[in-house]
Amino acid sequence: MSEMALDSMDGEMLVHIPMTLTKRQGRKQIILPVGSETASVPRDITADPLALAIAKGFRWQDLLDNGTYPTVRALANAVQQDTAYVARTIRLTLLAPEIIEAVMAGQCPSALTLKRLSREFPVVWDDQRRAWGVSTVEPPSDTRKGTP
Repeated sequence: MSEMALDSMDGEMLVHIPMTLTKRQGRKQIILPVGSETASVPRDITADPLALAIAKGFRWQDLLDNGTYPTVRALANAVQQDTAYVARTIRLTLLAPEIIEAVMAGQCPSALTLKRLSREFPVVWDDQRRAWGVSTVEPPSDTRKGTP
């Protein structure tokens, strides 16, 4: 069946949706047919190491900020990871918002890799954008009268 169909039998509604179920990394995943509308399907960031590392970085930074762990070393011990690895991962939270959004949307520039980001990178957002060719998103201008 190539498209969604509705059948009504004996007062019951049966919905046919073309899809395939597969297992990926031990998880069930729905694969939609080519050409189907996927705007409402969330992106699986576990397939992208950079996106997953950024998500971990924000989670770990939150655990430090809210006082769950007093130091990076204590956090590293709790998550059973090397202190340097945890610190490098947390440093990903310093990426420009446009870069993080591009990574999470799966539209990351090819020059931007987890391996490259595990080394030093510019802290200034404009320098990051230039280094990886990510354009800034200008806020919409306010066209109401009386605003500067």
